Amino acid sequence: MLKSFSVARILILFVVLILAVTVIELGLINPGELEKMRGMFESLGIWAPFVYVGLYMLLNILLLPATPLMLAAGILFGSLWGGIYTWMGAMLGSTCAFFIARFLIHDFIVKRLLSRFSSIQTHEEYFVRHGFVMTIFLRMTPVVPFNLASVILGATRMPFRDYFFGTAVGIIPGSFLYPELVHSISSADTVRTLLIGLLLIGFILIGYFLRQVYERTLERKSAQ
Repeated sequence: MLKSFSVARILILFVVLILAVTVIELGLINPGELEKMRGMFESLGIWAPFVYVGLYMLLNILLLPATPLMLAAGILFGSLWGGIYTWMGAMLGSTCAFFIARFLIHDFIVKRLLSRFSSIQTHEEYFVRHGFVMTIFLRMTPVVPFNLASVILGATRMPFRDYFFGTAVGIIPGSFLYPELVHSISSADTVRTLLIGLLLIGFILIGYFLRQVYERTLERKSAQ
C-alpha cells in the first residue's frame, strides 16, 4: 500500500507539472485575478500570516487536506515567506495531531488506521529506535498522507523528540518547493516551473530510495 502511495504521488506531480507548463505556454494565466486574490488576503494586514498559519494548523489537526492552502502560499506571500509560514503551520498542526493521537484517541488509531499501513506496523521497532531518520524519510517521500502520518506515528512508541525534529527536517523541501512551484506558474516562468517540478520529483525519489536502503540495512543487522 505504501508503494502505491509513492507511485501515485509521483504520477500526480508529473501530471501537474505538464499541466502547469501547458497553462503557461498557452497564456491561460490571468495575472489580474492572481493579484486580486493576493490583495484580498493582504487586506488582513499584519494578521494575514497568523490567519494562514492558524488555518494550516487547524486543517492538519482535523485531518483535512492542506495542500491547496500550501500551494496558495506562493501567490499570497511569495515563495520564501510562503514556505516559512507553511513550515510553521505544518509543524504546529503535526505536533498537535501527534499528541492527540498519543493521549486522546490512541486506541482508535491503533484499531482503525495503524493496521491499514502494515509497513509502519511491521517496522514499528525501527520507528522507535531510529525515529528521527525514519520520520525524515516518511515526510520526504511522502508514502503516507501528511495528516495521517502524524496521527499514525503518534500511536506508535516513537519518542516525540525524534518525531518533532524528523518532521522539521523532512518537510523543508515540500514546504518551500510547492509554494515556489505555484509562484513560478503565476509568473509564467516555464523554465523555473520545470526546474522546481523536477526538484520535487527528485526529492520524492531520493527519499524513497534512501528509505529502502536504510530499512534493508536495518533488516540485515537485525538478522545477524
